[in-house]
Amino acid sequence: MKIGESLKLNSKMYNIESICYFQRNHYSVHVKNAKMVNLPKNELMRWQFHDGLLNNGRLVEVEPKFNVKLNSEMNIPYILLYKQNE
Repeated sequence: MKIGESLKLNSKMYNIESICYFQRNHYSVHVKNAKMVNLPKNELMRWQFHDGLLNNGRLVEVEPKFNVKLNSEMNIPYILLYKQNE
């Protein structure tokens, strides 16, 4: 499965802002441009990842995979949230 970083709907463009994953009996999420005071700022990294079972529940800077093998990946995209371009 390929996740689109953007999509066009009714002549309007939308960019992906977050991806929620279902894993073994829990959820995790990638969020684009999260504003967190205690997160070191890396201007090159746009995505943050949260998994309550990893990294003491802290956000970490990790790019999501946009090509996912549904039968072998641990993180399976469950909900995709898009925001309209302004």
